[in-house]
Amino acid sequence: MIIKVYDAKNVESVDVKIEGINETNYQNIINTFETYLQSKAKSDAVADAYLYALSKCPEANPADLWWHVIYRSYLIQYSDQSWKRTAGYGLERAFVNFYAPLLKSYDIHISCLGGAKALQAMKDMGIADRVGKSKLDVILEGKCNDDTYKIFGGVHIKSSLAERIQDDVPASLAMMEAGYWSGFFTLDAKAFPPPHGDGVVRGELGFRSDPEGALKRNYFELNGQFDNCYSYNLRTTPSVDETLSGKKIYALSFSDPKPDQFMKDVIKRWHQFKNC
Repeated sequence: MIIKVYDAKNVESVDVKIEGINETNYQNIINTFETYLQSKAKSDAVADAYLYALSKCPEANPADLWWHVIYRSYLIQYSDQSWKRTAGYGLERAFVNFYAPLLKSYDIHISCLGGAKALQAMKDMGIADRVGKSKLDVILEGKCNDDTYKIFGGVHIKSSLAERIQDDVPASLAMMEAGYWSGFFTLDAKAFPPPHGDGVVRGELGFRSDPEGALKRNYFELNGQFDNCYSYNLRTTPSVDETLSGKKIYALSFSDPKPDQFMKDVIKRWHQFKNC
């Protein structure tokens, strides 16, 4: 279907074609989201509406659904500043709620962190004194032989790489140095509206020949600041062959056959950690 994307002043517009979604599904998602916003906390409404959108439009680009459907719908009722306060928690909850039942069958528990829980997780990993204000969004725990759960890693979550990814680097490096797995999840959801852009969610992880794209890719492919990047934007250019750091960028979709690359890496790391 075609969606009109307007400039900040709501004057100029461009037509953007969104694959994998039709007018009926689009309206159903919008209506469902509005209902959620009336009955739930905003972050929960965002999470549940996004998961609903993914279920209704499994062939759509996950980044398109986030940017052109959930984000644009939210702005009809609330400000962009409100979105910035809400979206991060909403995306974390959507990610966790999607993968929790899938990882459970592998004796792996995934959950959101925040506030005191995040600090306690850092203490449990023995790295609290090394991370400063850096943080971790999602924790991964595996089930041991005595039925207790043990932290073996976590996931840093950003809808786009512009969202201060460097704030997460100290925690990520400390985790990896201590033997924990530190993955990075993103929608790579960056687009430019008119008059300077065409509204397409191209993301920031461009080709290495592009200076800006190379800079962002270096976080993973050159500097290895995270254990792989999992981008749920089908326009993201994945890593080819081996990288200098050994870490890679993957382009995934929530509709990929499961276990997908993210799950395979998590499952493999838990078995390695468990058997250390």
